Amino acid sequence: MSYDLPNDEKVKICADFIQTGPPGQFTDVYNDVRALLGDDELLKDTAPAAAKLHRDSFLSVELPEENGKPAVRAMVTPHGNTIDSCYLEPRTQRTFSFNPISRLVESIEAAEINTDEDAEACRQAIQTAVDEYVEQYYVDGTSTVYCKQEGGCNIYTVCIESHKFSLANFWCGMWTSEYFISTENGSAEIRGKIKMRVHYFEDANIQLQAGKDVNETISSSSTDDLADKVGKYLLKCEGTYQSAVNENYIAMAGDCFKSLRRALPITKSKLDWGKIASYRVGDEISKK
Repeated sequence: MSYDLPNDEKVKICADFIQTGPPGQFTDVYNDVRALLGDDELLKDTAPAAAKLHRDSFLSVELPEENGKPAVRAMVTPHGNTIDSCYLEPRTQRTFSFNPISRLVESIEAAEINTDEDAEACRQAIQTAVDEYVEQYYVDGTSTVYCKQEGGCNIYTVCIESHKFSLANFWCGMWTSEYFISTENGSAEIRGKIKMRVHYFEDANIQLQAGKDVNETISSSSTDDLADKVGKYLLKCEGTYQSAVNENYIAMAGDCFKSLRRALPITKSKLDWGKIASYRVGDEISKK
């Protein structure tokens, strides 16, 4: 990298490379940035960018069994980020820190949960419903449900992540979705965002990035009823979105790409290969 740039500008450029890298290729991008920067001390300043990438990607890490708490797959998300740069795992009520470069957990501590018992019971019910949905419809999915109280309302945040990386076959893909569920007086408003990213790089370099905002208002008579309806809503909106993406992909492959090519050559007639000799190009070929 040019030495005419100040160090903070170099770090900013490298941070942009890290945060916009394709899914499943953090290590490759980071190693390229390291070679480009050529300064391991300066490279440390890109760690916040790596941490943000992992938060935005809902990175999953393994928390081991400890002090009677079961082993669990935890998620690194903005919604679980605490003020001391640790992350909350609400099911086992633990917080953990991790190294954004190695993506390994470094420390685990007990968490202080500030929500009341009813809110926590509702969070657990929603978590169970979401877990059942993810287990049934995702090959290797991870989910976490958070709870916070804001303005007299309980707000539950559902995070889902699933990915499949096949670098040996030159493709990788990631799906993330998040939903904010606000409950008040027997009704719940659901607002969410679904995102997907796919990278294909065999004899090409193509990335697909797509997303959709969703919202719904549902009524509930109990905690279990709310959890059940949340699970059904996830199935409905995510299934509809996936079907729409598949249909658009088929249309794009069959119609859009085809329309980029001429239906006929500029002469407006098909080439008759049996009469190639009668064309001028045939004369030119025969002279060679």
